[in-house]
Amino acid sequence: MAYNVVQSPSGLAVEQREQLNKIDKIDHAIDNFSDEKIGGNKIFTKTVIAKGFQLHDGREITPPAVEVIKNNQAGSLLLATGTPLVETTPNLSYDNGVLIGRKLKFDSIEGNGSLLSHLDASALEGTLNLETIKLPPNSAISTANNQLYVDFDAATPMSKTGQTVSDGDKLLLFDTSQNGLRQTTFAELYRDYIKTKGHHPGGNRQSLQFRKGNTFAGAKTLRFDEQKNILNLDGTLNAMTARIEDELVAEGSLRALGATYQKITHTTSPEYKVQTDDYTILADTADNQICVILPDASENDGRVLNIKLINSEKYRIKGNKLVIKSDHGLLDIYKEVILKMTTSSRSFQSDGKTWWIINGRGS
Repeated sequence: MAYNVVQSPSGLAVEQREQLNKIDKIDHAIDNFSDEKIGGNKIFTKTVIAKGFQLHDGREITPPAVEVIKNNQAGSLLLATGTPLVETTPNLSYDNGVLIGRKLKFDSIEGNGSLLSHLDASALEGTLNLETIKLPPNSAISTANNQLYVDFDAATPMSKTGQTVSDGDKLLLFDTSQNGLRQTTFAELYRDYIKTKGHHPGGNRQSLQFRKGNTFAGAKTLRFDEQKNILNLDGTLNAMTARIEDELVAEGSLRALGATYQKITHTTSPEYKVQTDDYTILADTADNQICVILPDASENDGRVLNIKLINSEKYRIKGNKLVIKSDHGLLDIYKEVILKMTTSSRSFQSDGKTWWIINGRGS
């Protein structure tokens, strides 16, 4: 090593001075105790001990901060060890503007974050711009203006593949008490909410329901037998209008406190078969003879029929005959009943086996 200037400090140890004094010749004698300039290049073959060294411009020469780099690899970042020895780490490197590491931890990161990927959403804190979330195409969920939208019309219908709602299907609800989203199933929704809020039938089985306050109550004396298709009433029926399509059965007494109305039928047909809703039949024989045919007595137990011969030509006492018969047996003791006189009539009632004459007028 060559030096142009050597300053001999006065603070050298005694041993060091003695060692310097033993040097016989360095071009000329060196003053060991005062400042001295040495011209030319000097080569020291042994260790030079001095308090300090300076360059020609007066700057001091200091030992290097790093003397040894351990595991020196291109692109690796240096890690201080607290000594002149530094080492690199294989887990952190720098390549063309990109910092590469297995695990990075920062108090904060600034930038648009467009290159960040594979982030664990559960570990994120703070707010996140919704538009940075990539959603599947043609999804019912979308983002716009940093808001989340759900398009119910874009969702696949439940019945598309023939499926129906099941107990295990889930719903997303907002819990106002907890101020957050919660999930539940249809079974839980029905059991814990709908069932407790809904109205339930009251009374015994077959009891007809009626409103009682904000709920239902069952009528003890009004029951419907769905097997027999019969409405049973234990009590009094008050009705402004009651229309019975088929049959009204009163096992007790039946009282009408007002007028009763029965169907009345006019016919001029040569043959007339009694209909299921007939009660009184007026057979007009002015132009022809008429035959009225009664139904099977076994299917009309208790039924009453009134049949009367009339003549639209009022002043004709005699006209064509009216014949009454049944294809299923006798009428009382007769095969047929014949009426000849205008205004003659007969009333019949079935006992489930035979039609009996219970009233009559004329011949």
